[in-house]
Amino acid sequence: MTTASETPDAISFRDVSQVYRSPERIVEALCGVSLDIRDGEFVSLVGPSGCGKSTMLMIASGLLTSTGGEVLVEGTPVRGPQTLPGVAFQDALLLDWRTVMGNVLIQLEGRKLLDDAHRARAGDLLRRVGLTGFENAYPRQLSGGMKQRVSICRALVHDPSILLLDEPFGALDTMTREQLMLDLHRLWYEQRKSVLFITHSIAEAVFLSDRVAVMTPRPGRIERIVDIDLPHPRSPGLQVTPEFNAYVSQIHGLFQARGYLT
Repeated sequence: MTTASETPDAISFRDVSQVYRSPERIVEALCGVSLDIRDGEFVSLVGPSGCGKSTMLMIASGLLTSTGGEVLVEGTPVRGPQTLPGVAFQDALLLDWRTVMGNVLIQLEGRKLLDDAHRARAGDLLRRVGLTGFENAYPRQLSGGMKQRVSICRALVHDPSILLLDEPFGALDTMTREQLMLDLHRLWYEQRKSVLFITHSIAEAVFLSDRVAVMTPRPGRIERIVDIDLPHPRSPGLQVTPEFNAYVSQIHGLFQARGYLT
């Protein structure tokens, strides 16, 4: 029988490298990346543009095959597209001809899970992110932030144990981004999914995360992992405390020392 100590990590990157080849050039995106995300842990990746953050997420999802090393999801090597994790990207990628509820339920249709219990879960998720009353609206009737809420609900509706989130707030205005950050933290705190979160915002990473992995410029490597020892649940007031700002300054200093910022 497997004991708690033998439970595999949610995601394990083991000496992962990625090289993109074309007739014009060879680009080394990642070099020897190793990182473990434990069960129920929220881990953010921060680093300069082009350092391979999104490449790591694509490899973990099985949408891209690494050229070196391997990735394990719950102890199983990734050999192709993964059905276990919930995934959300910077673009909400909603279908224009489907309603809000229809866009959330498409995840269940593909998994053949379209039953009353999952329909109820879809409705509950929409309620939790403030979209009650918009179930029958179409994407063209939604703001950017509302579309991203639908995208996150779609990623969560099949109750995955793992979430892969690639800058889901990147294209939003500051206030909407702040609210969605709080919504995501609340959902994570209630459900304790294992999360790999990509962001360019140091403050966002510190607020949400148990650990922040700081990456180097291309080829991307993990330069340092910063443990965020701040209590959960977290409220907006945390962001003005000395403890919070000490972590932001620490990570900011790593980038300054190298002569660049995120």
